[in-house]
Amino acid sequence: MLCPPGEDATQIIDVRDLAEWNIRMVEAGRVGVFNATGPEYRLTMREVVGTSRSVSGSDAALTCVSKEFLKDQEIRGWMELPCWLPEEGDEAGFNSIDSSRAIAAGLTFRPFAEIVRDTLAWAQTRPADYVLRRFGTAERTDPRQGSGQVAGL
Repeated sequence: MLCPPGEDATQIIDVRDLAEWNIRMVEAGRVGVFNATGPEYRLTMREVVGTSRSVSGSDAALTCVSKEFLKDQEIRGWMELPCWLPEEGDEAGFNSIDSSRAIAAGLTFRPFAEIVRDTLAWAQTRPADYVLRRFGTAERTDPRQGSGQVAGL
């Protein structure tokens, strides 16, 4: 599995955490402008991939590559590598949003491993013939469609 640079940051919030916080805010009559993303610590792509792999029991072989390699291969952040954007150019800071005001107002986050576990459980409730939305093109992401290789790997 192709992985972006492990130390790059990403931000993820479980919709249940966001919804629960919104309900608490409404019930308390609190209003304002907040950045509401998580978690409350710097989450790296290495942690996302490692936790996802561990929780799922996957034995996928990981190939971590540099930003330069991804750029050379024209692999687009977020579109072909979900949850990742290069920490440079127009995307600099996108995954480092300060949510401290929302956290001070009661926003909480369930552990990332729980999010992964619950997402996998939810995915297993879908019909067996359900087709997942694909990131990237079939030729670049599915070994059954063309080479399944990114040039240079």
